[in-house]
Amino acid sequence: MSKNYNEYRIEDGIVIGKSSNTYDEFFVDLCDFDKIKDISWSVRINSVGMKELCGWSPELKKTTRMHIILGFPNHDHIDRNELNNCRSNLRPATVQEQIWNRSKAQGTSSKVVGVSYYARSNKWVAELSYNRKRVFRRYFDTEEEAIVARLNAEIQYIPLEFAPNRHLYEQYGIVNNL
Repeated sequence: MSKNYNEYRIEDGIVIGKSSNTYDEFFVDLCDFDKIKDISWSVRINSVGMKELCGWSPELKKTTRMHIILGFPNHDHIDRNELNNCRSNLRPATVQEQIWNRSKAQGTSSKVVGVSYYARSNKWVAELSYNRKRVFRRYFDTEEEAIVARLNAEIQYIPLEFAPNRHLYEQYGIVNNL
């Protein structure tokens, strides 16, 4: 049995744990607690600067993310928080849908997914990829113009529930007619 360095408490049917390395809180339904309680959970930062909750045990023989151990491979975290592994926050999703639902990478120049500052041309660029192909890329003088263009491109290509900037549609007057 692996040594466990996690602390747990239960509130309203939700188990709230603390990762062994960063003490970040993570969440799982009480009905899934037996599946995860003997695994030492830690937070690591993935390639785009986002937190992932991973565990290792002798039975697994490798480091694995919690939602996979819970039996939800090919699922997406609706709120984009990989530390929230409650069943109500997990939904079936293709790899493409999971990519769309990512948060903005840390350290990027814009406050919006798919918009960045391109210093070589002193312009803001809005871009979007679909099935590993760039389907939209335009340059703008201002970040606001690039944001509006990116939001309009999302409406054309991405289902609303996976659109990374859906929380901005109302603010920018973007209407999803689908």
